[in-house]
Amino acid sequence: MVQNNCPGHYLFTSQTYLVIKSSLQYIKLIVRHVYLEFLLMVALHYISSNFSYPIHLIVSKGPSLENNEVVGFDEEAKKVIERLVEGSECLDVIPVVGMPGLGKTTLARKIYHDPKIPDEFFYCIWVFVGQSYIKKDILFNILKGFTKRIEEFQDMDETEIAEEICDSVDKSGGKCLIVLADVWDSDIVDFVKTVFPENNRGHRIMATTRYIHVATAVNADPHNLKFLTQKESFQLLEKRAFGKSRCPVELKEHEEGIVEKCSGVPLTIVVIAGALRGRTNDSDWRVVKENVGKYLIEKDEHQRCLKIVGLSYNHLPQDRKACFLHFGAFPQGFDIPAWKLIRLWIAEGLIMANLPGSEIEEIAECHLNDFANRNLVMVMEKRCNGQIKTCRVHDMLHEFCVKEATRLCLIQQLECLEVLKLKEDAFTGKSWKVETGGFRKLRVLQIENAKFETWEASNCPFPRLRNLILVSCVDLKAVPLELADLEYLQEMTLDNTKKANESAKEIECKKQEKQTPESVKFKLTIPY
Repeated sequence: MVQNNCPGHYLFTSQTYLVIKSSLQYIKLIVRHVYLEFLLMVALHYISSNFSYPIHLIVSKGPSLENNEVVGFDEEAKKVIERLVEGSECLDVIPVVGMPGLGKTTLARKIYHDPKIPDEFFYCIWVFVGQSYIKKDILFNILKGFTKRIEEFQDMDETEIAEEICDSVDKSGGKCLIVLADVWDSDIVDFVKTVFPENNRGHRIMATTRYIHVATAVNADPHNLKFLTQKESFQLLEKRAFGKSRCPVELKEHEEGIVEKCSGVPLTIVVIAGALRGRTNDSDWRVVKENVGKYLIEKDEHQRCLKIVGLSYNHLPQDRKACFLHFGAFPQGFDIPAWKLIRLWIAEGLIMANLPGSEIEEIAECHLNDFANRNLVMVMEKRCNGQIKTCRVHDMLHEFCVKEATRLCLIQQLECLEVLKLKEDAFTGKSWKVETGGFRKLRVLQIENAKFETWEASNCPFPRLRNLILVSCVDLKAVPLELADLEYLQEMTLDNTKKANESAKEIECKKQEKQTPESVKFKLTIPY
């Protein structure tokens, strides 16, 4: 830049001019982006304030299994299955790669449950990996596919467990398929390959990943997941927004506009459909159509999906937002038992029986069914009465829950829960003695697979404990009777912890003796 003879006037070089021009264009883009987000928030506020859920939706069971059917993956599944069952007799890895929200895990589950797979493979084992994994845990999850006597191998190191898996595969006499879901680096795939014996039986590993460099590192020819076609996008939106019904003719124009702007990304379509589920008002659909495309101008696909999740989250009634964020308390890729989730909600004081004659558990089940109806939750299993038995959330939704909960400082209690979600590695001896006042703010304590036999908890170490969950603590002889004196204790669950059942029932009796009309009812659960 140089100054000419006129004060205040400058001459720019062509390169400087281009830089300034580019910067101005970028600033205009930011301003436009902020303005459009403002318009969308106005639109969302309009929809939320002008719509209330019909009463039949609030009390409905979980979505029918048909609602969880996948759309647009038949040809994709056929191609991958062909690669799994055909080809070399040597061990082979088939990676499935695609951006977040494109349906990698959905496709993998469809293939995993295809009737051709058990005909071809003697053992089929599903393992979730994730960004932060522990190799020993991965091996244990693989070993569970071969034996239920997993306790016998707890003290083994990685090499010994790998050898046990290798022997199990070899003795099976058939082919084995291991699915590694959500792989972030190729090292774990190479590690899992070492557990297979070199017996040329055509063993396979199928891995899903969002990163092309990870996919090509394990196989130069990965399966690239395609976007949905326009026809498939229509089918998915209609199925998730209207169930078995068809889209009303008067909404077709809006439906076409929404599909076009979703660009064939299944997660985007599903979440938007969930926000519109049960809505047949023309103005609601028009507002979403006019604004959702503007909401998707984010170039980063990952951030784009997170914003769409935020869109659906903003539609939730206020009393259900905290419940939804508590999905972030569970591990990513984890099939969540409904009873465990509901106990957590109740223990955190998130469920209020505000309808006459309604039990607090019924209200919690309605919340969970509402999340499923909105496509925020995937139903994995149902009970014989139609209620949800297990569920999970997409990894993008899980990431949103953790980030939003952290932003709202809601995650502080959940971090305590994670620190005290104690597993076998947390205990070194046969007894556990809890010091006085060691956990003054603890509200939820979950202990899994602990090997201690005795537990001492005198002088009220958990003064604010609301929920105690013991899972597979098979050696524990008794739960400390002092816990009966805890004022806030509302829930106690013993799952596969038989030796301590009698002491838990004794605590229940003591709590009932102290029960007053004003106090919260104590509940003991011992699943059989």
